[in-house]
Amino acid sequence: MKRFHDNYQSAGAKVETGLTNQSYADYLLAGIILSQNDKDVQTGATMDAVYGGVTAKSQSVIPSVRWKKEDLFVEGLAASAYVAYSHVNSFNVDTSMLRHNWLGEAVKNNQKGENSYTDSKIRNREWMTNANISYMINCHQSITLNHVLSSINRKIHDKADPQNESNKIPQNLTKNITGLGWQISYTRWNANVFGELYNLNSSSYKREDEYTQSTRLEKVEESKTELGYGAAVTYFILPKLQAKGSWEKAYRLPESNEMFGDGLIQQRNPDLKPESSDNINLGLTFEQRMKKHLVFVETNFIYRNTKDFVLKGVSLTSNPTTGYENLGTVLTRGIEGGFKYQWNNRIHAGVNMTYQHIIDNQEFEENTDSFVGEGITENITYKERLPNIPYLFGHGDLGFRLPDVGMKNTELTLGYGLNYVKEYYLSFPGLGAAATKKVIPRQTSHDIALGYTMDSGKYSVALECNNVTNEKLYDNYRLQKPGRSFTVKFRYFFNY
Repeated sequence: MKRFHDNYQSAGAKVETGLTNQSYADYLLAGIILSQNDKDVQTGATMDAVYGGVTAKSQSVIPSVRWKKEDLFVEGLAASAYVAYSHVNSFNVDTSMLRHNWLGEAVKNNQKGENSYTDSKIRNREWMTNANISYMINCHQSITLNHVLSSINRKIHDKADPQNESNKIPQNLTKNITGLGWQISYTRWNANVFGELYNLNSSSYKREDEYTQSTRLEKVEESKTELGYGAAVTYFILPKLQAKGSWEKAYRLPESNEMFGDGLIQQRNPDLKPESSDNINLGLTFEQRMKKHLVFVETNFIYRNTKDFVLKGVSLTSNPTTGYENLGTVLTRGIEGGFKYQWNNRIHAGVNMTYQHIIDNQEFEENTDSFVGEGITENITYKERLPNIPYLFGHGDLGFRLPDVGMKNTELTLGYGLNYVKEYYLSFPGLGAAATKKVIPRQTSHDIALGYTMDSGKYSVALECNNVTNEKLYDNYRLQKPGRSFTVKFRYFFNY
């Protein structure tokens, strides 16, 4: 079908200026980013929902300051800082009283809004800070202290429902992550030991006693502090063969859009908890250079034991939405590998594959605040592979570089890419009848690219064709992607 109501416009500009090579700063730069997006929303979470009048747009103003200084006060002491203030307004409009199908045909509907009746302005204001201090103890040892802060405040006003009590409650999410690392580096081996302090403070609301006469809004405030730690080691078994290993007790703090939603298709979940996981990575890399030849091989084993796994799900209804939920315990085991070959910087080829077995590892679950009773029950998806996550996928590429084609100081490049994703289920594999289960089909696509640079790279033009054979491709929720596409890009350096 020809896509309709699918326009997208985006514009942005970034300006940065400042001082360099000063006694107090290697650089001190002030900048600003201005951007605007305007998008027609054609579908809901899956292809079952078709929209012809829903739109979403945003306007952003982001001023920032960057600073860095090596050998601050004493030799070997370095410091850097980045501060930005994000001023973003998002607008969601869904006021149509029509229903559409994939032909673009429309019929009248008594209900306002194709998804949920709204004409809202979401006001997000966020501070983002990253400060780093490092010190070289000697030529083999260094320590690093890093702190990251993000604090976002959200307010909503909906013209379609100006008296909505929930929109009158401000929402806030503040995250602080402080890390301290000690690194030891020698010719044959390296090691890094680190600790991380995570802090999360959130303020939001949720509906209590939903679908009863006593339904009410209740303010929700949460404060959590967790300690993570770990270590990583690399060691050259042979001059060209390196082993890598790491272990980490890690945490993943929720994002604001996961807790507060997008005001349209993605639902909010103010009760979302941070993930905690024990992670192990083991790997081998081999690199061999022989005159004009370069061979690189890498393989990695992945192990994750995650508690409160954050899973994005979809409601399989006539008007589906998405949302994030915590899943008790999830076990991930996987292996990935890659191979690269290069000849004389003229020909390169590579391939990589990933297999990941991600299963629900919660044998029993406790039901609380349930209309069907409380207590401990067996988890019916125990040992099932998680839905909506590809488990076998890979990529291959082949490229050629030819210098001085047509004239001197030019370069012609030709590239080919192959993408593969094995089919997987949209819901848990063990639930429901196999004949009626929704599957994201196997996907294989081919891309080609042709590039030409002139005057040693000052001018360039690139032509690309993605999905050459016009295969049916999908994202995680079986939303079909557009078919074959052609793009052209021109680049020019004013000061080269």
